[in-house]
Formats: sequence, C-alpha cells, structure tokens
Amino acid sequence: MFEPGQSAYRGVMPDEYLDGLAAEERVEMWHGRLSRSDLHPLLVAVVADVVAGFAAFGAENAPTAPLSCGELYALNLDPDHWGRGIGRVLLRGGDGEAHLHWLRGGGALGGARGQASASPL
Repeated sequence: MFEPGQSAYRGVMPDEYLDGLAAEERVEMWHGRLSRSDLHPLLVAVVADVVAGFAAFGAENAPTAPLSCGELYALNLDPDHWGRGIGRVLLRGGDGEAHLHWLRGGGALGGARGQASASPL
C-alpha cells in the first residue's frame, strides 16, 4: 500500500516530496499505527487475499462537533483496484466484491479482525 499514495497524490502534492517517501519508513509507520490499541480501527478491503485498500476514520476533530459525528481521515486504494467500486464499499462498510476486516491494535493484520458490516462509529 505504498505506491497508491504516491499515485493518488501526483499533481496534488510536490513530486519531490512523493519521490522522497521511503517504503521502509512507511512500513515502520504502519507497524506503529497498527500496534496501538488507543486509536480507532481501520477498515481494510481484501480482494482475492490481497489488501486492496483501507479507510481510517473516527470522531470528528472539530471541537464543537456532536459525539454522533464522524470523520473520514484517509481512504487509500491500490491503483490496480481503482474504478471497481471498492472505495464505495469502504465508505458504506460492506457490500461488493471486497471482504472487509476491522483491524485494531495488535500488529500488522493482527489483533481483532472479522467480516465487517455497517455499524455506527
């Protein structure tokens, strides 16, 4: 899931920044993120046993937002899966060809996970 960010942000972020991203640093960042149990879980789309994308979400960051409001922090898809509706599946929390899994703290693809269905934040 390193190249999707580079592909998606070409023309939006400076090429020098994107070209300077190191896969090893991103792997380290994700291992740290996935090992933390104090953060909101990720919703991960898996197609044919391959991670196709993910959505990160949680409480809205605005200080005046009601507790019932949520915010999408990130939505990334592997370019090989663009145009197949997987982003919509992640936003809806289910339905489609992708199998969705909740990932909580406990390591990369570790911790609690299972078939996801739409549920409130």
